[in-house]
Amino acid sequence: MMFPLHFHYEDILRQDLLLKQNYANVMEVPGSFEIRLVPKAGVSDFRVQFWKLATEVLCGQIFIRKSRGPDFKAGKSFRSNPFLGSKKDTGYVSNLSRQSVVRGHGMFNLLVRIFTVMSILDYPVEIRENSIQFAMETESF
Repeated sequence: MMFPLHFHYEDILRQDLLLKQNYANVMEVPGSFEIRLVPKAGVSDFRVQFWKLATEVLCGQIFIRKSRGPDFKAGKSFRSNPFLGSKKDTGYVSNLSRQSVVRGHGMFNLLVRIFTVMSILDYPVEIRENSIQFAMETESF
């Protein structure tokens, strides 16, 4: 059975998501991170008129660096041993915080269900490099 998203998933999303592995634990499959609601109106207009919203489903993994300790020296990576009372920075690997999102077959199933609902209600859908935006207009939220 071919879903309308089969081509997009196999040729674009799946390949991109498989490249973004969690190198700290390659066997871990990340779960859902966020579905973001953003105003459809322009950036200068802070009011959301007529409850126009856009839903953005983010794909991939984002690594963010936590703040460094006061003993951090640029260009060096340290590992501390809390049992020895070391106050050095904990190092590059443990200083990365991973934000994971829907990926693989979970992402494909989510997108099929969302696109099915959006196509029934005739909402515009825009597929970008790593995000899919749905423009929705509702009377109340």
